[in-house]
Amino acid sequence: MKTCVRCRQEKSLDSFYRNKRSSDGRAYACKECKKLARSKDVSRRDYEKRKPTVSAYYKERYASGGDESREASRLAAKAASGELSDAYIRRLITQRSSLLPKNIPSSLVAVKRLQVQILRLAKEINDEKC
Repeated sequence: MKTCVRCRQEKSLDSFYRNKRSSDGRAYACKECKKLARSKDVSRRDYEKRKPTVSAYYKERYASGGDESREASRLAAKAASGELSDAYIRRLITQRSSLLPKNIPSSLVAVKRLQVQILRLAKEINDEKC
């Protein structure tokens, strides 16, 4: 048994990578902590690598149009939100049932999509009257 220096949990030696340089022949941090640290490092590196490109893209996009391009973006997002994805519909169905998303038949997804669209239209009509 060995204690991980990061999570402070006592684990079996199989939970640690081998390391010839350490006194007991195992790494100081457990495999789970090493994987977590590695994934955070990769994400941070990827973000730092993409940051200048993304920043330049948005500066160029909004520099010319200003408020007009922001409004166009909002309208595009609103139009896209009107399109209900299968994943979104399956999530709605699983919230109130014990079904798994992969077990939901496509016919049920189609019916639920129609129901959501009808409810949204009814809400719009009701809001217009008020």
